[in-house]
Amino acid sequence: YQLTLCTFILTFFSSQAFTHWKQVYFTTRAIQGRINDICLLITMGAERGPNRCDIDQKELVGCSESETGYSDEAEKLVMLCTRLIRLSHTFF
Repeated sequence: YQLTLCTFILTFFSSQAFTHWKQVYFTTRAIQGRINDICLLITMGAERGPNRCDIDQKELVGCSESETGYSDEAEKLVMLCTRLIRLSHTFF
């Protein structure tokens, strides 16, 4: 009788623990996906700054006419938002 009860309890607990772990795992992966989406939207909509080519202009054709990098304010915003979003995910 005790062996049957012990087997049932261990099997039930293992099943419930695995189901809970799987649920938490998929929830955290979904949150991670939404964090990536938010970071993508923020970086996509951030204002681009002036040309910041540090390499010799002869090597990069058209570098002087294009805009690269973020403006100073947008770079601060992007870094702040991504840091806070990742921090909130860590504390979840």
